[in-house]
Amino acid sequence: MNNIFEFAEQYIAARDLSDLYAMRLTLAADRLATFARSDLLEDCFTEISVNRFLSSHPPETSPRTVRSYRSDVLALWNAAADLDLVPYPVARRIKRPKCPALVIDCFSVEEVRLIVAQAERCHPYTMSNGINRRQYWPAAIRLAWDTGLRRGDVWKFRKSWIRPDGSARIVQNKTGQALTVRLHPSTIEALNAIPFDLATKWPSSDANGSRFSKQFKDICRSAGVFRGTFKWLRRGSGSYVEAVQPGAGGKHLGHSSPQVFGQHYDARLTSAAAPMPPALDDGASDRPASEFNPDEFAFL
Repeated sequence: MNNIFEFAEQYIAARDLSDLYAMRLTLAADRLATFARSDLLEDCFTEISVNRFLSSHPPETSPRTVRSYRSDVLALWNAAADLDLVPYPVARRIKRPKCPALVIDCFSVEEVRLIVAQAERCHPYTMSNGINRRQYWPAAIRLAWDTGLRRGDVWKFRKSWIRPDGSARIVQNKTGQALTVRLHPSTIEALNAIPFDLATKWPSSDANGSRFSKQFKDICRSAGVFRGTFKWLRRGSGSYVEAVQPGAGGKHLGHSSPQVFGQHYDARLTSAAAPMPPALDDGASDRPASEFNPDEFAFL
């Protein structure tokens, strides 16, 4: 098998991959073959071809997009090498774009309170899943804020999982890892107002969540919050937990390592942030605790 498209198809079929990742691999194979002007593995999987392909993207292309292509191409290349179809790549010789750190932002607790208050006033019509919209949105927002769950996990959350102490044990859809979450009494009350076990399940007719995102955005704008998406509830939840107890934010969100939290959540809220130096004006409150003593530097 020397055709890159056939190989990518076989690679995807032999593995338990998400639809999104499978689509990424197919796209990477297609773009690499188009650039190399050949669909043969030996023409596509060479250092020169791959490095030129990674360098061919216009300057406005995000470095993270190019790095994603790199990882996808290397995954296919290594798999082809495992079958002795091509030589193994030397990863250090493959261009690795530099990715500047992202400036991460999230909702403040004041903004979330405004959003919940507006959700409790939204138009009370019954959605196709039988849940009243005015009951659904406050419950979903409170659940996402308390637990930091991703949207897909919010949709599949069951009230029957809640224990008497307000905790619940779930398996994350993205990672497959188990996670214990805790809910405030007000959140449990909002969930119990909905007469279904899957109280925050979104209608299956909108599987990709486009209407979900639009409705949440409309609620935010009506509340006077003109920024952010539903994902910001997860960011804010983890960031506030981190502010209370440094190192706990990642555990709260079910991350596999602290590095994931550091890359994707708002470090400005953490109490571990570096302090500021004294202000340069003459305000007494800004003076350092200990006055400068020139005698300490007499040896200079």
